[in-house]
Amino acid sequence: MDGSSSVLPASIIWNSGQPDVELVSSSSSSPIIGDMRRLLRNPAHLHSVRHAAIRRIGVLQQQLGPGLAAKPLTVEQKFAFMTHIMEANLPASISAALSQNDEGQLAGAIAILLSRLPSLDTLEIQTFDRTDDDEWTRSRPPGDPVVLLLGQLILSDSSASFPNVTVVKVLVPSLEEDPDGEFKYYVYADTVLSFFYLPRIRTLELHRVEDGGQPINWPVLGSTPSATNLEELVLSKVQLSEANVNQLLQASPNLKVLRWEHVIDAEYAGSWLNLASLQASLETLKGSLEDFSFSLILWTSTAIDCGEPGPWGIRGALASLMSFERLRRLVVSLPVLLGWESKNSPRLDEVLPTGIQRLTITNEMFYWWHYRWDDLDWEGDGLNVPRWRSIEAKILEYLEGRPPNLEELRLELSTTGEDLRAQEVRNKLVSAGEACGINVTVELKP
Repeated sequence: MDGSSSVLPASIIWNSGQPDVELVSSSSSSPIIGDMRRLLRNPAHLHSVRHAAIRRIGVLQQQLGPGLAAKPLTVEQKFAFMTHIMEANLPASISAALSQNDEGQLAGAIAILLSRLPSLDTLEIQTFDRTDDDEWTRSRPPGDPVVLLLGQLILSDSSASFPNVTVVKVLVPSLEEDPDGEFKYYVYADTVLSFFYLPRIRTLELHRVEDGGQPINWPVLGSTPSATNLEELVLSKVQLSEANVNQLLQASPNLKVLRWEHVIDAEYAGSWLNLASLQASLETLKGSLEDFSFSLILWTSTAIDCGEPGPWGIRGALASLMSFERLRRLVVSLPVLLGWESKNSPRLDEVLPTGIQRLTITNEMFYWWHYRWDDLDWEGDGLNVPRWRSIEAKILEYLEGRPPNLEELRLELSTTGEDLRAQEVRNKLVSAGEACGINVTVELKP
């Protein structure tokens, strides 16, 4: 990209796993320092960038060691970088911040420049702090240096750093050929806490965040953030205690969308998941929540053979969501919503608000030992009643009550060899939906 070019970059992709930074509006990629020069040469370029993605930083850190943050610029690069800062005629505050980049560290230059892009709206970070190999050694490698510096910049002056960022995504590496590969990576909870302090943050997506069984501490002493503009929080495959989730929700009092995948590592679980505690935390959002999705993922090899007693399961239930009057979309399993035991569980219309328009009943727990919503006689090692009778009865009962605002109901079933019975359930529920004007779909999974 030429500094005098009339084509302004709307997005930048900083792929630190490669020697280049790619400007999306450019026909070719160029070295990081070269692109910094081009951005700094013309202030219009800085003002035009709205989307930035940093990828593979954590991967590079694992390959090269913690020295990434201290990788010095050459004397020529440092001089050129400082010269272009002065030539850019930037506001004094931005020039000072860039000029104070200690030791001319490349990681620092990346972080500072990103933080001062005045029109930046979306920031995507692909990173990780440790891998599953560290599980065996019980080691805690230092966090990603660039992301740590980004957090420090936010906390030091939130009004000057990322002043207009509304969307932040913290992702871990994931390959299409290995969909479970992201389970190999972890992001420390401390790494992402600073993003809750961004003044305009509206959407925050966090993948594979874990707390290591320790309580989180907000980075500003005595100051819990109040992310009142935050409307959407995505917690993808996270491992956080009930108390720590409560802290995140207390800091996000106006959430409209909460999508949450909770991972239970059966091999290292120290206690049962208390759903009643989580339900109490959700009360913070009863005046704002419109879209809520919650699923449980049992992980590690022991998830397949969990017959032994252990603290890898759930206690209680989310129970009544009747006070969530703005809730329109819900994705949840029946054990989470109504309890582990199907016997004597409440009716769906006793726990769901009347405003629900789209309801998805998931079945991700079907392979858990003694799963009670399959209606199998585990002790007798045989069928007690037709499979999924409890699920079928609950949904039929709900549909026959004609929920006033329900437009769509979706059910997931894992057939595991019961194809004929699954088709029977599907046909009956679809027919019941047609009778009351509700679109019912049943997805049959292997």
